Amino acid sequence: MAVDASASVRLYRAAYVLVHEDGSHRMLRDGEVAIRGDEITHVGKAGSCPQEVDEVVDLGHYLICPGFVNLHCHPGSSPLSKSLVEDVGSPGFYMSSLYEYGDVRAVSPEERRVAVQYSLVQLLKSGCTTLVDMGSIEHIDLFRELGLRACLIPAYRSAEWHTRDGHRLEYRWDEEAGRAGLRENIEWVKRLEGDDLIWSALGPAQVDTCSADLLHRTREAADELGCRIHIHAAQSHVEVAEMMRREGMTALQFLDHVGLLGPDLVVAHCILTGTHPDTGLSFTRDARLLGSRGAHVAHCPWVFGRRGTLLYSFRRYLEDGVNVGLGTDTFPQDMVTEMRRAAVFGKAAENDPLAVTAADAFNAATTGGAAALGREDLGCLRAGAKADLVFVDCDAYAMSPVRDPIRNLIYSAGSGAIDSVMVGGRLMVQDGEVCGLDEGAISAELQEIAERMWARFPSRDRAGRSADDLSPPAFPPLD
Repeated sequence: MAVDASASVRLYRAAYVLVHEDGSHRMLRDGEVAIRGDEITHVGKAGSCPQEVDEVVDLGHYLICPGFVNLHCHPGSSPLSKSLVEDVGSPGFYMSSLYEYGDVRAVSPEERRVAVQYSLVQLLKSGCTTLVDMGSIEHIDLFRELGLRACLIPAYRSAEWHTRDGHRLEYRWDEEAGRAGLRENIEWVKRLEGDDLIWSALGPAQVDTCSADLLHRTREAADELGCRIHIHAAQSHVEVAEMMRREGMTALQFLDHVGLLGPDLVVAHCILTGTHPDTGLSFTRDARLLGSRGAHVAHCPWVFGRRGTLLYSFRRYLEDGVNVGLGTDTFPQDMVTEMRRAAVFGKAAENDPLAVTAADAFNAATTGGAAALGREDLGCLRAGAKADLVFVDCDAYAMSPVRDPIRNLIYSAGSGAIDSVMVGGRLMVQDGEVCGLDEGAISAELQEIAERMWARFPSRDRAGRSADDLSPPAFPPLD
């Protein structure tokens, strides 16, 4: 699909257009979308545009839908976790990979930059036009070059995790480092204020690595700045036990206690709450607390699903009035695949095929994420919204036959059916490839970085273990 981006008003026509009307997505047959600059000026039935149009692009058997909002991801570290953290874990930490696999995967800022670039390519190709990233703000130029809309958060904490034996977690506290991190984060929020493409929010890293004082200061700063807050919470059994031991309450109760739980807070993961059968904390009514305070959840199903853990549950969160957005968190950085997992895992959690539908997952990946960011101009196709569009080829082999293109995309075709992606009126993906990038060169460079990282494992691991010791191959090598 080729277009002239210089045209002042461009009109796209397609067999299917997912319009946003009366607060929800609706499928329009034979529709059109008009764009001027970075904004949608008209959405409606083909031939209904009241404006003078400079260029018409008739796509034929395509679906036009809004770009996806990735509410939580880590582009700088995720690609380097591949073939390391699947099918393994730390028995002493309830099979989590959070505490023993982090230090060995450390890379230089230059190497990390390649990982970020690799991730952003994959995100764009899966239809992601907006993302929240905790940790890659030093590579802000890459986000601008690739045209992604992003909330970039430095993240800060009062304590670092450390283990010397693989079953006892130590917290190395440094309150001044946490306060310094908060001050730096505040400066980023101010520096990027008013920037429509790249902005920031406050990012206390994890609920168990932040003191009550640091979270109180975060609340004060957020109120003064009028910005969002993002935090990891209810994400591991270790954290659940630590919060009960340290504070005598769950992570969500603690966040409420320090004044953080509110409509400007996005809680990443929120898996191990009182509603989860593995916690034994059903008496806490955590999910109802979330809904009553108006906080948002960034649900990342795959990172927990590969460990045999499901959210209990997506459906119950919706019933309790909790706004749920969708994030990839880890590899693969593929928003369509994450929608499929959100729907299927949600069904499995409730043993009910209707518990979470394709529509629920798609809403989370669009309007749910936009609401969590306070951006009503994202995640929808309507006049006045940003021109962040995904063009799906309904003639792609895996899409056929098409009756409901949203279900086909999520359950059958996946992101391979996405032909083009537009951010702010600019085509960033065309014919399935990111414009102007040598993807093969990026992949080859990432391979070299990973091989150097794997070779360093024995010198960085607490027990001197190699990559194969920490993560045995799926099948043993043949001598």
